[in-house]
Amino acid sequence: LEHLVTWVSSRLRGKCFLDVYGGTGLFSIALHDRFESGTLIEVAKPLIARAQENFVRNNIRNIDAVHTSAEQFLAARHSRDFVDCLVVDPPRPGLTRKVRESIRALAPPTLLYVSCNPATQARDVGFFADKCGFKIERGALFDFYPQTHHLESVLLLRR
Repeated sequence: LEHLVTWVSSRLRGKCFLDVYGGTGLFSIALHDRFESGTLIEVAKPLIARAQENFVRNNIRNIDAVHTSAEQFLAARHSRDFVDCLVVDPPRPGLTRKVRESIRALAPPTLLYVSCNPATQARDVGFFADKCGFKIERGALFDFYPQTHHLESVLLLRR
């Protein structure tokens, strides 16, 4: 996990990021000092409470935690709501069509996609490459579950 966080945080920087499916704030905490501001989006209320606790414990004041679904939050955003980077770490089924379309409309210059399911990640990244002009800049695999077939796949995409 430490290697994943280091890999992610060493490659991202800017003014504003969105951490979609942000959970308890792993990536938000790692990126808080690399961006001026950030917003964590999470649908599970207990995880939002934990994220807020983690921000307080780590004296982080530049990140908001919003309790809503990725679909609702992103549908309300527009390309005029500029973000430098969008971080997504969706559940195994990957991104919904509505989330993919909302990301296309938002048009962030950088997209970091973390996945526990390379098949759905490939489907989603194919959409971003074909419809949004993203190209894979870097990728890495992290083995959190040795001697199983499970891997975390991380792709850094830029437009």
